[in-house]
This record gives sequence, structure tokens and C-alpha cells, in this order.
Amino acid sequence: MSYSYVLKLNSRDSNYKNITTNPIQIDLGNSGNSLVQRIVIKGASIPHVFYNVNATNNILKFRDSESHYTFTWPVGQYTITSFINAFNNEFTGSIGLTCSLNQLTNKLEFLSGYRTYTFESNGSTCFSIIGLRPTEDFFMVNTAPLGNSLLFMPDLSGIRNVYIETNFSSMHCLDSKGFHSYGGFVPVDVPFGSIIHYINQEANLNDINRSKVYSQNLSKVEVILRDVNGNILDLQNQPFELTFHIIAAHTQDL
Repeated sequence: MSYSYVLKLNSRDSNYKNITTNPIQIDLGNSGNSLVQRIVIKGASIPHVFYNVNATNNILKFRDSESHYTFTWPVGQYTITSFINAFNNEFTGSIGLTCSLNQLTNKLEFLSGYRTYTFESNGSTCFSIIGLRPTEDFFMVNTAPLGNSLLFMPDLSGIRNVYIETNFSSMHCLDSKGFHSYGGFVPVDVPFGSIIHYINQEANLNDINRSKVYSQNLSKVEVILRDVNGNILDLQNQPFELTFHIIAAHTQDL
């Protein structure tokens, strides 16, 4: 006969070491008296500390007829004003290249009084957030404002979902990225600095088909929090909670 129980993991619990790191490895401490048949994520409380400009999207490479340039935005949470100012503080005075926001089109403009520049897709990681296609170079055709407007509106909204990857469940929402073992995804629906609360809304957690059947002792669980591109999210060493629903059986019942 199977039975179920809830395991609530609080990263502040001193019984778990380095639990605020990501990936997270958890020793469930199962004894030989029961065998885990199924385990699913029941809920989570995760701090929204994921910067909208991070190490995966903060590099711009560009060139003129004489030189190549690289600018790296420091990792952090930016408004459009602080994002623009960071660039201008580096280049407006040195090479005369200025970034601004066109209030009519809501697109970024890069203006130069005496040179033209090419933004290089090869090596740049910020194209998606500044308003360019990641696979296409961008050429400044002249010094007129509209001629230098980027293609799309800038996107500093940050990540929209946290994808919870586990070694015990399967959810094929990111197959195209090469990740197949997602136990759930958590919408990021609170402002930066707030706590994201997630509750699994499946009607019957016992019947969830995104969990593997073990019929064995499960001693260690691995959980990784990723964004939609498969990047591991930085929890900034902040505390969080994960709740698991575990279905197990006594050894004599199997």
C-alpha cells in the first residue's frame, strides 16, 4: 500500500548545507523502511532577484572604419534611463557615440556626429534587449535620428518564467533548448525584489504524469532553476522554499 507525505525544504534550515546555491542537491535521508514511487513539486517560494541585465545578455561589440569596441554593462537591475546612461558615460565623451530613447517610437537610437558604426552580432549578447535580431549585424546608415533607430523596442522586462528542472520529473517545454526534465514552471508575476509564490494547480498530485516512478530508495534530489534559454539563474544567495509531494511504499508492500 502506498502512502504520501509532504517534504518542505527551507534553505534557512541548518540541516542543509549550501542550499542557496543553484543547482541544489538535497539529501532526503530516506531510510530502508520505505521506497519512493513518485515525487513531484507541490509549491515554491522563490525570491525575484534575477537581474534584467546579467552575464548572459550584457555585451555589445561594434566597430567603425578604424577600431573595434566592446562594452559590457555591469550586471544589475536597470531602468531604461540607467541602461542608456551606463553606455553614454563610457562613449559619448570618448568617441562621440550617444544612445537615447526616441519618445515617439520607443526605440533606442545611436547617434554619432562624425562616424558610422556597425553593431556586430558575433560576440554581442545584448541584441535581444536593445532591439535587434541576435543573428544580424546593424549598420548605422547616417547621422539622422530616424536612420539610426534600432529595429524593435528595447526589452528590459527580465525573465518571465522560472523553469524548475529536476532529476525526477519530465516536462518537455524546453525540448528545443536541450532540457527535458522540467518539473514545473513558475510565472514571474511580482516586481523585482518580491517573493514569487507558486502552487501546483494539478487537481490530484497523485496522478501527475510528469514524475518518474522509482520503486527504490531515492536518497538525493537535484533541482536547477533556469530561464527560458536554459541559463542557470542566480539566486544571489537569497533564501527560498521548495515543497515536494512524495508517494512512497513500505518495502514489504512491493
